[in-house]
Amino acid sequence: MSLVLLGSKRFYDVRRLPTRTRCTRCRHLVTYRFVRTRRWLTYFFIPVLPLSVTDELICPVCEHSIALTAGEARAARRGELRLTSYDADDRPDE
Repeated sequence: MSLVLLGSKRFYDVRRLPTRTRCTRCRHLVTYRFVRTRRWLTYFFIPVLPLSVTDELICPVCEHSIALTAGEARAARRGELRLTSYDADDRPDE
């Protein structure tokens, strides 16, 4: 009788975007976290085969996440992603 132990594990790479902007949900002025999640098939707890990769922006205040396309993720890694929300210098009428 042989024992084969298969499973999956997620690895996270977290970075901060260089610009501050307003969160579209909580309206706080924040620096979004850029999070890349890689899901791997594991064999005896050793990552063997990548299954999926997702990229998203997460607000550090309310944990609201925005899924990114491949092009947006490349721009975010280079620090060139421009969000359509308010910039840090803009003050909305409240």
